[in-house]
Amino acid sequence: MFQNAVKALRQGDKTAARFILTRLLENDNKNIKFWLWMTEAVESTNEKIYCLKTVLKLDPANAAAKRGLALLSKVTTTQAIPTTQKTEEELLFQNSRKAFKEGDKSTARRLLGELLKINPKNVTYWLWMSEAAESSSERNYCLQNVLNLDPENLAAKRGLIKLRELPPAKIIQQPQPLVNSFAPQKSALRVHEISSSEKAKILPRKQRISIKKINWYIVFGGIFVALITFIAIFGPAFAPHDPMKENYSLIVDGKIRTPPYKMFDVPGYFLGTDRYGRDLYSRLLYAVRPTMIMVLAVAGVRLLLGVILGLAAGWLEGRKGRFLESLLSTSLSIPVLIAAIFGIYMIGVDKGLWAFIVGLGITGWAETARVVSEQTRAVKTQTFVEAARALGASDRRVLYVHVLRQILSMLWMLLAFEISATLLVSAELGFLGYYIGGGVWIEILDFVTVNVEGLPELGQMLSSALVKISDPAALIIVGSVICMGVLGFNLLGEGLRRQMSNENLRSGNRFGFLTPAIEEWLDDRIFRPASIWVEENRRMVLAIGGLLFISLSGWVVYKTVYIPPIIAETNQLEVAGDHLWASERHDSFGTLYVDFSLDSQPEPIWNLLIPGGPSGRPVVTKDGILIIGGVDKTAVAIDPNGTILWQTQLEAAPIGTPALNAEGNIYIADTNGGITALDPNGNILWRAQVSKGRDATSGPIIDSNGNIYLTIVEDVYAVNPQGEILWRAFAADAYLEEPPRLSPDQKMLYLKNSVFNIETGQRIEVPIGSPDQYTFLDPAYFSGADGKNYYRLGHELIGWQLDGAEVKTEPGITWEHASSVLFTPFEQGVTPNKMFWMFYTTSWTDTRMIWLGSQNLLVGNYRFPYPNGKIIAVGEKGEAYMCGSNGAEVNCINIAPGAETPTWAIDINSREIVIGGVIVPGRLYVSVGNDGLYAFEINETSTP
Repeated sequence: MFQNAVKALRQGDKTAARFILTRLLENDNKNIKFWLWMTEAVESTNEKIYCLKTVLKLDPANAAAKRGLALLSKVTTTQAIPTTQKTEEELLFQNSRKAFKEGDKSTARRLLGELLKINPKNVTYWLWMSEAAESSSERNYCLQNVLNLDPENLAAKRGLIKLRELPPAKIIQQPQPLVNSFAPQKSALRVHEISSSEKAKILPRKQRISIKKINWYIVFGGIFVALITFIAIFGPAFAPHDPMKENYSLIVDGKIRTPPYKMFDVPGYFLGTDRYGRDLYSRLLYAVRPTMIMVLAVAGVRLLLGVILGLAAGWLEGRKGRFLESLLSTSLSIPVLIAAIFGIYMIGVDKGLWAFIVGLGITGWAETARVVSEQTRAVKTQTFVEAARALGASDRRVLYVHVLRQILSMLWMLLAFEISATLLVSAELGFLGYYIGGGVWIEILDFVTVNVEGLPELGQMLSSALVKISDPAALIIVGSVICMGVLGFNLLGEGLRRQMSNENLRSGNRFGFLTPAIEEWLDDRIFRPASIWVEENRRMVLAIGGLLFISLSGWVVYKTVYIPPIIAETNQLEVAGDHLWASERHDSFGTLYVDFSLDSQPEPIWNLLIPGGPSGRPVVTKDGILIIGGVDKTAVAIDPNGTILWQTQLEAAPIGTPALNAEGNIYIADTNGGITALDPNGNILWRAQVSKGRDATSGPIIDSNGNIYLTIVEDVYAVNPQGEILWRAFAADAYLEEPPRLSPDQKMLYLKNSVFNIETGQRIEVPIGSPDQYTFLDPAYFSGADGKNYYRLGHELIGWQLDGAEVKTEPGITWEHASSVLFTPFEQGVTPNKMFWMFYTTSWTDTRMIWLGSQNLLVGNYRFPYPNGKIIAVGEKGEAYMCGSNGAEVNCINIAPGAETPTWAIDINSREIVIGGVIVPGRLYVSVGNDGLYAFEINETSTP
């Protein structure tokens, strides 16, 4: 700034130099250099003398000041004011009145200050200064000066009476002078008291009873916005129910009823439920947060684009300016809804927040840009902008320091309108079926698809609210919440627009609704020092700004809960003895998870017939040796090349898949209710008769102590390593054809909806859900590969743990299944990085694989067109390995989450059904009916 002042003086522009030096002296009034240069910039002799005397006060030995005063002392100060000075005074007064009428109070105050330094006893100047003043204390000071000069001045008396109607806290009894700090006058003021009778004569009745108007737009808009903000932040904490919890049957007045439930129809559900029985009130409390995060993100992007392009369009001229104006006009002519649908379609609604930012931001910025461009054109013609450009300021600096400062007060208003408009368009998109977490279409029949709903969000709820036209209650409730948000932000924006008058905008107020004193304090103490620091540390500011932007973007993405966070592996379960495949479901916990992937196309290498056909899947030792049961009462060991190493005759036909303990011993259940133990060479160690007259219905599993567990019809048995029965427990009144599963800590045993103490066999009560749901939802306990306990209730997966006798549960993970599947999942699991999956299959329907993120995001939905399919395993990337047969061929695939086509697929020319399969690094083995065991090799294997 000092360099600009010196440059202006050398070019002869004393007015600009005085203005800059005044600003410098406001910040540092003890700088001798500034005062000496000010003596060169001022016009009158009195001002020069004042500046030089100030220098001598700061430095009594200053030679330059002494020489200047010696020269000025020769000038006679008592002579009449020259005609040129009168002409200058008249010109200053005309310019001050012109600036005041144009709303530029800051310029008017500066010019009137110059006039009052020339003629401090002019009543007219003081009256005009009272009008140009911004604070009540300054206005009071000016009017007191008028009364000191003219005690009968009615205008001053009227103004003082009006000022004293303000609260006493706003009136400063001893105000500071308005004239600049280098003004020579130091006169004391005499407060002129006005009697009540004099008040009555001077002040009209209407003014005496005037009441300050209240901006009701801001009041009511602020209330609605505060309520929406409160719900968005704290709403989920007040939700009485899980928003994803489905209730397909509730007892009301002694009768079982099905959803949707009406308002006040069911106790605890006062707003009713949706068509899946989910509490509408809880879903609303959860839905506001993701919607408002999305709306704020989109509105922020639209506002940023609008301000940048609006500034450019209003400032630039010529070809560039015309191009931007054409772009604005074109954008305004395109309907926002159509542009949003097109943008979301291009990005893909499954991309979540980013699709909506692009879709709603394509043309949504245009209205803001139009307002900003018009304001920019008005500001760039102002005198201070011309002065800045004359001083050599670049366009970028003028835009940042001067023009942007003038429109900053509008941004609050524009942001409120942008949020309102974005919320309204998002509701329209939701009604059309485009919402965050949605947009996943699944095929339920040939050429018949439905849109899948996800986590509660206002657009999604609006899309699915209308179940039947005769009962629009849910639609009205959701629409009312959206209406409250749109109305609140519209009222707030209108209130801010009314609060920010043209006078405030032109005077350069940053916020528009703050008092001038606060504005001045902020400018002196915060904004001006901050601007200087930013100019000096541009690189650091850019680095910090970039880091904050990345952090904020990551937080927004995380909070929108539509992109599942990848949680680091916490407690991946291990296979005893490091075997490659140790039991029916890979491990005794039943996770079906392997920590590698087979990405390349498998190639067939051999096929081996098993006596009588395979009884189940093979198991694979840590050396790669396969052990498989043959229906013709045999156990067979096969090396990786397809060579039979040994074959042992058994007393009864084996059932299911064998199991391996840590030492490599083999345990096989049979159809006579017994279990046989073999050593790694195929020698029989012992056979135990576990049940008489009842067949085993699953292969065994083995814990870390070597104890064996197997299912026999509806019971679960525990056998020690010597073949002695430890305990027997009733599991369920059903024919169970699956092995039990160990809990991650190996202290409990799961079999369907039963939990047992692994040492005693005593049933452990773990109440999750209500008993009336168990019949229809086929519940089951299982272990996740992340080392946590889980419970499947219908199509919902719930994490849980025991804290003493208390059961603590996590929010359920589910998906909108009603239009896609008829029955509950056949298998389910969780990977170490929190990828939830459910596998659906029956003998008469196609197979379906579902992947879910940790926040109810439907990551993938793949329809495998084979009935009675088999899931082999789930790999480290979440990919599923599945096989199915149609009576003519067997097909096996690797399908990644969210993919539409398999990574690879292989066909086996066999009319037999698939029994099962296993994958190990570099190999795929498939058991196929009477055709035996097929082996496939993968050359490229990615291991962790």
